[in-house]
Amino acid sequence: MSPPGSFNDPFEGYPHEVPYGSDEEILEKLRRNEQLPGIIHAIHEALYIKGCESREWTLEDVNSNFITAYKTAHDVISQGLAEVHANKHPSDRFSVQWIFDRLLGILSLTEVNDDILMWGIYSRSHAGFVIGFNIHHEFFMRTGFGVRKVHYSDERPTIVVGDDWNMRFHLTKSLHWKYEKEWRLLAPLPVKSSEDAPRDALGLPIILFDIPPSAINRIIFGVRMSRDDRDRLIDIAGNNRELRHVKFFQAQVDERLYCINVRQL
Repeated sequence: MSPPGSFNDPFEGYPHEVPYGSDEEILEKLRRNEQLPGIIHAIHEALYIKGCESREWTLEDVNSNFITAYKTAHDVISQGLAEVHANKHPSDRFSVQWIFDRLLGILSLTEVNDDILMWGIYSRSHAGFVIGFNIHHEFFMRTGFGVRKVHYSDERPTIVVGDDWNMRFHLTKSLHWKYEKEWRLLAPLPVKSSEDAPRDALGLPIILFDIPPSAINRIIFGVRMSRDDRDRLIDIAGNNRELRHVKFFQAQVDERLYCINVRQL
């Protein structure tokens, strides 16, 4: 499960932000937000771990002076007064994206298995493989918020700072990505696990979930995948009784058209 900020699209988890309303509106909306404990933790991280020139903030300070802490984190840290990372990535600033990167994990899936561009980008230039899932498996029904389709648009979704979280922030992408025909499994990240998890190149947590073998129904070998790698995968699945139901497919270059044909072995 990857935080939105770790994806290759700089707009991930980064909706158009409209300035917050009155203190009462912020407090009312955030107090009924199910993710409030994680939001408080993210604010504390922004103010205490990254630092703030005006004062030192403890977790108790954030809880007891919530509105002041929220507005200080958003207005001061987002202006870059106390950044510590060498990479000036958007998620280094306290913002809506900052919170999303510490609360939400995303598993990206696609409804197509023969797109030439995706094979080239995500599967080591067609030398890798694709895993196919049974999307009706209970794992995808019960994990997080379930599997949902991504919609593509010219306009970014809009959020009023302090407003309730809306899933559309993570299910709307630019029309440039339309060819991916993406579906997403969204799930809240456990705060404690995020603290102790290893980090990616951008400093974001790497959170791993176990996927039951019964949710896997096929493996597709890339056009350029070596015979040794293919045979090794077949042996791994064949020697694991929980994976013996998996079917194998081979991607092939069409003889006449610019397309990939996927055929069962």
